[in-house]
Amino acid sequence: MKIFWFYISRFLRHSRLCLFINIKCGNIIINFFPTSLSTTLWLYPDYSRVDIKNIRDNLKTNDTFVDVGANIGQLTLEAWNKVGLKGNVIAIEGNKKIFNYLTKNASLNNAKIELLNVIVGQKSGYAGIQNKKADDMNQVIENGKIQMKTLDEICNYLPKIDLLKIDVEGYELEVLKGSKKTLKKTNKILLEILETLANNFESTSKDIHEFLKKRNFRLLKDLGNGNFLFVKKKVKHDKNN
Repeated sequence: MKIFWFYISRFLRHSRLCLFINIKCGNIIINFFPTSLSTTLWLYPDYSRVDIKNIRDNLKTNDTFVDVGANIGQLTLEAWNKVGLKGNVIAIEGNKKIFNYLTKNASLNNAKIELLNVIVGQKSGYAGIQNKKADDMNQVIENGKIQMKTLDEICNYLPKIDLLKIDVEGYELEVLKGSKKTLKKTNKILLEILETLANNFESTSKDIHEFLKKRNFRLLKDLGNGNFLFVKKKVKHDKNN
């Protein structure tokens, strides 16, 4: 039976009939776009259940959420649903095609979200991004015409960030290196760290952990599947001062 529905999903994608289908995903609705992630969510609506829980458990009403590597936006929209109308949500996706799907999903949910089609890195400039069939695994490449910004540039106007999510297929350390000011006003970081992907950019999971440790973050929880939750350490004040 699973094989039958798999081939049905392939037919829907290639015929573009999928565009007439909406998917109830957690607390939001997304369109069945011809992408790997959309297909997975159509076949397995609970696929992102754990990720959704991790997002919602670490946000509250009126919070600020920044999503670097938002893909089609299912987790961005869950965060928007949780923080409410007075909360702030920024979603960043570097791949133009996927960004267009993200924009349409935000519109489908009438979500007021700041959407940015840029690559986030260590410095400003230009770079490229892959356009794989497995489009939830696109990696940053050196040459390209997509604008690159630092998170410090993007988030300079925000007074605080309650939860920062970074899922950029191995480019996480480069994003963090351009976020030194941003990290000072960030409370929690939800980070994907996969050794094989990080190695593609000459970094390691140890490098990422040490970078965050030096900036006063500690590992709160290993969430599994390469996802880690870091929290800002509380500063101890000397009672005699």
